[in-house]
Amino acid sequence: MKKTYSFVVLLFTVLFFNAQSGNMGINTPSPTHTLDINGTLRVRKITQTGSSQSAKDSIMVFDTDGVVKYVSANAVVAQATAGNAKILTNNTLSGNGSTGNELRISQQGATTGQVLTWNGTTWIPQAIAPASTTNSISTSGNTFTSNVNGVISTAPVVNSNTLSLSGSVLTSNVNGIITTQNLSSLQNITTITNTQTAGKTIATYTNENNVVTDIKETITNLNQNATTGVITYIKEDATTATANVVSANANNVISVGTDGGAYKELKVFDAYDTAASQTITNITSTLSLGTGRTNIGGIFTLASNTVTVSEAGVYRVNYSVGTTIPAGSNEFSSRFWLENGGTEIVNSNIIIHAYNGSNNCSGRNFIIQLAAGSALRIRMQRVDATNMQTIPSCTALNIEKLN
Repeated sequence: MKKTYSFVVLLFTVLFFNAQSGNMGINTPSPTHTLDINGTLRVRKITQTGSSQSAKDSIMVFDTDGVVKYVSANAVVAQATAGNAKILTNNTLSGNGSTGNELRISQQGATTGQVLTWNGTTWIPQAIAPASTTNSISTSGNTFTSNVNGVISTAPVVNSNTLSLSGSVLTSNVNGIITTQNLSSLQNITTITNTQTAGKTIATYTNENNVVTDIKETITNLNQNATTGVITYIKEDATTATANVVSANANNVISVGTDGGAYKELKVFDAYDTAASQTITNITSTLSLGTGRTNIGGIFTLASNTVTVSEAGVYRVNYSVGTTIPAGSNEFSSRFWLENGGTEIVNSNIIIHAYNGSNNCSGRNFIIQLAAGSALRIRMQRVDATNMQTIPSCTALNIEKLN
């Protein structure tokens, strides 16, 4: 009785001191809720709800009036079975959630070291993935091989691949998968038109439409004037042009041959005296030129110790003479010169001195313009009165046409 009194006094004391805050605390001076117990709570009597059974493994509940009651866990499960609550199960789950029969995923045929994975429909056992994955890929011919962590699988790369072209449509069939591509927008057709209608075919071209075209060479027409040597030809642009084989410039030493080509003819003449020595007197006479040694070009004529040229032009003239007198004679002189048509050629003089049986030779050469029909001869005359003679081995006349 004493204990009960003490508890009642303590309870009212606590209630009194905490009445102002609206909260009541047991074993705490600062309650935070209407009833704040700092310690354990024991209720000796709780009304049971539902059928009579042991209170073991019961659940404390509140009725609609807020009265504390309890109900067993089995009763909750029974209510669920009766339709008050619903627990769905299938073959991937086991257990019903009751004590000793907890809800869990079934084994699904998995063995040690495997895990269950969801394939979109159900849980299936799978080997635990290794810490790292290796994937080796190789091809041999048309076979594709994949080795993933030792698991090897093969497949053909391409079973079949065919291409065909119909018009401008390209069709591809790879392993039965057909795709088409219209190439008309990509196609350029090259057309070649010959501007040369005649001539030898030098190549053949086939365009994208399989049209064959011959490519003909260009023909150049050439015509030559055999007299002037001028070549006239028609160029590829159909215009006419000329080409001179021999220049028409003055003093050209190249002429036109009988075939119209360039021609350089050698035109030279050479004569000398093979007769006995001639006596040189104080009367003008002509040096003997009885033998023609060279006559090329057909423009030189030798007659009466005179050389006549039939073409006008520039000539190189070279002549030589020689004299001798008997032994014991004093010094005497003779003069030689070159005449053209009876007229002395200026500066063509040769003066020879001889004495006491001496033999003397001398010569002159020069370039001169000659007209057609010019007649050249060597003239001589003794200056002093003595017996002076010519030396045949020193006598010669050489003429060369330069142009």
